[in-house]
Amino acid sequence: MITALQEILDPSRVERSRSVLTDLGFDNPDLALKNLAHLAGHAGQGGAGLASLPALLDDIGASADPDQALNYLERMAAVSPEPSGLLSRLSDAVPARRVSALLGGSSFLAGSLLEDPDEWIEWLSRRDLLDHARDVLTMLADLYSRIPQGASVESVHSVLRRFHRREMVRIALRDLLGAAPLPETAGEISALAEACVRAACRTAWDFHSARHGTPRFQDDSGAWRISRFAVIGMGKLGGKELNVSSDIDLIFVCSSERGDTTGVAGPDGDVLGRIGNHLFFTRMAETIIRLIGAPTEDGMVFRTDTRLRPEGEKGDLVSSLRSYEIYYESWGKTWERAALIKARPIAGDESLGEEFLALVRPFVYRKYLDFGAITEIRDMKFKIDQSLAARRAAGINIKLGTGGIREIEFLAQTFQLIYGGRDHSIRERSTVPALRAIARRGMISPDERDALVSAYYFLRSLEHRIQFAQFRQTHDLPTGDRDLRVLARRMGYRDGDGVSAAERLMDDYRRHTKTVRTIFDHLLTLPPEGETEDLASEILHLVRGEMPKEEALDLLGRLGFTDPPAALRNLRLLTEGPPLAHYTPGARRLILQILPEALPVVLRSADPDSALARLEAFTEAMGARESFYSVLRSHPKTLELLVTLFAGSAYLAQRLIAQPELFDLVFLEADLLSPKDPLRLQRELASLLAPAQSAEDQARLLRRFVREEEIRIGLRDLVLGVGTL
Repeated sequence: MITALQEILDPSRVERSRSVLTDLGFDNPDLALKNLAHLAGHAGQGGAGLASLPALLDDIGASADPDQALNYLERMAAVSPEPSGLLSRLSDAVPARRVSALLGGSSFLAGSLLEDPDEWIEWLSRRDLLDHARDVLTMLADLYSRIPQGASVESVHSVLRRFHRREMVRIALRDLLGAAPLPETAGEISALAEACVRAACRTAWDFHSARHGTPRFQDDSGAWRISRFAVIGMGKLGGKELNVSSDIDLIFVCSSERGDTTGVAGPDGDVLGRIGNHLFFTRMAETIIRLIGAPTEDGMVFRTDTRLRPEGEKGDLVSSLRSYEIYYESWGKTWERAALIKARPIAGDESLGEEFLALVRPFVYRKYLDFGAITEIRDMKFKIDQSLAARRAAGINIKLGTGGIREIEFLAQTFQLIYGGRDHSIRERSTVPALRAIARRGMISPDERDALVSAYYFLRSLEHRIQFAQFRQTHDLPTGDRDLRVLARRMGYRDGDGVSAAERLMDDYRRHTKTVRTIFDHLLTLPPEGETEDLASEILHLVRGEMPKEEALDLLGRLGFTDPPAALRNLRLLTEGPPLAHYTPGARRLILQILPEALPVVLRSADPDSALARLEAFTEAMGARESFYSVLRSHPKTLELLVTLFAGSAYLAQRLIAQPELFDLVFLEADLLSPKDPLRLQRELASLLAPAQSAEDQARLLRRFVREEEIRIGLRDLVLGVGTL
């Protein structure tokens, strides 16, 4: 600790002063000496402000960037009307530590403190400022208290931006000082966004209803109904996972586009301002977007993105419930299903928001395993890999990079899309709760869960600290040595034992991302295409119809089929489909990739002829061949389980062929071969019956449970070699 500032500023001891400042963490001790000399001048001789500087210098040295912190402190003193008083207040350890952390942790927030430094110091001196996280209702009450009755849209613009700035300083400070874990920080930023959108929504409603009246429509009975409006938070806002500098993804919904507003009474008693409901709600949405996202001299609140709505930028900004229903039923894509996993009503009419969620739930979570989505999920993965390749040349991107945040999110969403229809317990908006739920269901191992959660927390914390610097939406690790060192210090790393803070950071980064990529590849990467053995080449030649029939029959006989003509017929049905059936090029490509690997599995089974015949019958029953083949291509173990069942039990095979929706039980192979005690069976049955609305629903679900367990027990018996049913 420096005992007296005069020692540092003594011209005869410059070299020692440089050494002391370097030890404190300053990269440019000469500039630090200049800033200290200016601060001494601001403080005045013999004042309390001057006496506070040595202790304050220790706090600054502990910050992420001491050079930046000291420079901004000098600038604060320079613009303060009472610099000596400002520095005197920093003799208190509480504001001193907070100010130092802010000034060294974020140049953007440091710049904010320059606007009215004395007021900021007074606010930062509050002892209880960082004690607790603030929820959305607390923030909203505080925000509403700052918006006077009848306030103009322009004045609300300013209030929202000042409120956002103050809250972000508080949230960032709690994060930088370690007073809040990552979920709390992301939750507070999300609560701040929600509070601001709610205030903007109320302002927009007041503004437009004062000019156009109330939107209403006539229902089918002829009764007048008020048309409602809601804002849905998507992406990280919906999942309460916002970053320091996130966009907020919004979509807007109204209960009906029919009808007009009531208008308002004019000075002569006539009705003015009547417009169609759809135009009214579109103007409301546009006002909300401007209030939140438009840049002003006070900055902006959050950047807004509305491209997740149907048809993206080309689509209507606001759509009715019925329009959403038609779109998702007719044209909804897998990526839109993934986006809607996190959807959450955040403003407007709460009941309408819940109706929206109920409407999209069957689209997001299909009743049975959605094989059609598997092919699209594979395409999504391919696009991610393309993006990774493009980004590598530009530097390390912790979101899109190998083993990055996107891969963890992608894993969680893939399991949710596939299994969420039948397993309500994994329908979580946030990534970490989703990973934990998926692990509880045995879809990933506890070790995989722990590794993914640890990596996710590390990477998201790193993402926050990268964005703290300038509050820009970037996910790239800095390339300069100094910037990387400052980032490492912002993350809490320090030099020691011959290892720099930056090296420690990068070691942890490489360890986490390597683990994530290993798990990602294990769970989702598809087998490589191309190379085949000689026998596989013969099989390809056979199923393509390029082998004379007699040679084909001879080959099938030599392979071990007792009825080669039936085997040839079944192979051709698998590769070409029945007569007049629509058989996509993708389906044919996939089956030609699968058969070289599938035939040896069939031939090793207890009854190759029955296994192949039942596999063909089951494929026909499934209907969507291309997506089913995608599953088999991606999960060879699933194919083995099916072949075992088809070869070992005519009864179970017929059950599965008659009810192909039971296949999702086979696909959940992690649970399939594990024994279940009565207590576990009771829990699973209770969970399955929970959504039932009637005795008929309960009976239907109970029958399904019995059928599934019958398949599971029988297949477990076959796989473990206990016997044949």
